[in-house]
Amino acid sequence: MKFTTFVYGLKAAAFSATFLFLINPVAAQDESVNSIEEVIVTSQRVEESLQDVPIAVTALTADILEDQQIQSGSDLQLVTPSLNFQGNDAGGGAFNIRGITNLAVSATAESGVEIHMNDLPLGSTTMQDGEFLDMERIEVLRGPQGTLYGKNSVGGAINLITARPKFDEVTQRLSVDLGDYNLEKLRYTINYPLSDTMAARLAVMSIERDGDIENIYSKAPTSHINGRDSSAYRFSFAWQLSDNTDIL
Repeated sequence: MKFTTFVYGLKAAAFSATFLFLINPVAAQDESVNSIEEVIVTSQRVEESLQDVPIAVTALTADILEDQQIQSGSDLQLVTPSLNFQGNDAGGGAFNIRGITNLAVSATAESGVEIHMNDLPLGSTTMQDGEFLDMERIEVLRGPQGTLYGKNSVGGAINLITARPKFDEVTQRLSVDLGDYNLEKLRYTINYPLSDTMAARLAVMSIERDGDIENIYSKAPTSHINGRDSSAYRFSFAWQLSDNTDIL
């Protein structure tokens, strides 16, 4: 059982859109067909339309991540063709694209699918336990990738682009999830413009949950494992110096 409460943000707009669809589904359908959103990606380190990129790319915007409840790395395999994620105890889990991966558990082992955060390669890492926090977009590039982002990979690449501070308005968003096994999940984001060319953004996430797997051999008072007790924070600052120069 799961109850979700949203305060601030765009939920009011989403509710209004659903309400209009129920009253006049034909009009809502025609409007959605005529207003197809263009997806802008940076798969080649420049902003361009997804339709113009000569690469097999699956681009997931922030709205898609929310609507389809893509919250962690393992969820990406549900919406990305030929992508698979397999968790394990030794290395924490690994992606494979089109069957290509690297199951080596050494700290110096190269990953078959490289993960980049804001154009920087993370190297050998895991996305088994953590969740995405205030993302702008996620791009999954299928097939061998070169050194465009500083690190090549034989299977493909996953680019994580976090949300940038915005200069035009103050926005806040708070979400609280309550569920089984004493689940308590809190997400809070605030965007605050400091001037016409400066803005700051803070994103916070906290997850607590009891273990959902029982260890029948344990003599401890609490025999359940696979619980969660984690928190994440991100502070971003953006400064638009000129039309050609910006600092993030």
